[in-house]
Amino acid sequence: MRRPVVLRLPNWVGDVVMAEPAASAVRDAFPSTPLLALARRHLFGLLEPGTFDELIPSRGPLADTIAVRRARPSACVLFPNSVASALPPFFAGVPRRVGYATFGRRPLLSDPLPYPHAPGGARTPVPMPRYYAALARRLGADVSRTRPRLSVRPEAAQRLQRHLAARGFENRALLALNPGASYGASKLWPPEHFARLADAVCETSDLAPVILCAPSEKHIADAVHERMRHKARTLNTAEEPLDLSELKALLARAEALVTTDTGPRHIALALDTPCVVLMGPTDPRYTDYAPPGAEIVLRRAELPCIGCHYKECPRDHACMRGITPEEALAALRSLLRRRDGQTAKT
Repeated sequence: MRRPVVLRLPNWVGDVVMAEPAASAVRDAFPSTPLLALARRHLFGLLEPGTFDELIPSRGPLADTIAVRRARPSACVLFPNSVASALPPFFAGVPRRVGYATFGRRPLLSDPLPYPHAPGGARTPVPMPRYYAALARRLGADVSRTRPRLSVRPEAAQRLQRHLAARGFENRALLALNPGASYGASKLWPPEHFARLADAVCETSDLAPVILCAPSEKHIADAVHERMRHKARTLNTAEEPLDLSELKALLARAEALVTTDTGPRHIALALDTPCVVLMGPTDPRYTDYAPPGAEIVLRRAELPCIGCHYKECPRDHACMRGITPEEALAALRSLLRRRDGQTAKT
């Protein structure tokens, strides 16, 4: 291929991370072909250096159509399942348009892939790195790796170090806490649970909790911090949220992450940082790709409503409230002991 290839990347942080192996495989398959990323601008900090030759901000179907037409690509790979993501390459006349035939968009695709279904017709949950890998394979890439990998840019690590030094945390061992979830309130763990966990960590270890948040989640981080007793030993990033490149740097530096089932979980796993995942309304089979020992998922699997995928809980939110701070602390300790044991062996 001589004309460019455009990858329309997912719209969510975690999905962009889980698409990294597929994007990397396309890069390797066509080393002399310009590879362009079409993605929301705030996601650019997640993308790996050397994978893409150009980053194009996604601004909606009309603007994206103009941008794709201007690029004159030979192919476009659509990672989102939406009709809106399939319209620009169709109207721009891109010869190859690779994507899943979801939501009735099969006529918009030159290479439609069927969504995985069980014999009875129900959708089969597939870990998202494998789901995205199938798109890259349809284009001709050999996806031999499905575990995401991320790296930290030196300038991002330097910005993070200045951020920590200005607040007296530059020499502390850090525990990252991620209480937010852009998916919806159903994924949230109660702020009082996070506060109890953070206080217990302060009282039983030398770790300094760092409360993470996106700019739209400042109120969630503040709610956790306000309920804590050991505020002075905790860094609340709500006052100045980190961008995604700085978040990568922090998660690479942290000893571990305790998080809801959201984007920072996948960033941490791609950086080999242990995770305790607090999971309620989502089906773990969509994100079951981490090697054993990389994370512990806490989930009330015995509940009849578990895995509902509702954005707002119509009941009592038992799936998240039922995960106790004590369970999270025990899981965290187990992960850290396991990591320390592996380090000692090597």
